Amino acid sequence: PLLRERVVVDDTIDLAGPAGLRNQPVFGNFYATISDDTPTEPLAEITAEMQRPELGITLMDGLLIARYLGNSTETARRLFETLWQTLRPMILNRTPCVPRIWNT
Repeated sequence: PLLRERVVVDDTIDLAGPAGLRNQPVFGNFYATISDDTPTEPLAEITAEMQRPELGITLMDGLLIARYLGNSTETARRLFETLWQTLRPMILNRTPCVPRIWNT
């Protein structure tokens, strides 16, 4: 595995603390593997365009990790969809089409 992690929320400190969920009701993760021959300049542009306080994007050892922590499921979904639609042509050389499962 490129990344193994686990979120444990046991008490109020985990929910409210600055190193926890900061009283935000929505969190989500988005992962994509990036090959060595994928140009990183477009990735830098994407992260600059999507710069928001509730979204963090990291590229480390061929793994792109985007994390959302905020108060809106709709915003999280929209940000992850935008990221996916931008990355799909770059990574897989395929046009982005919304998977049917996303409409359920």
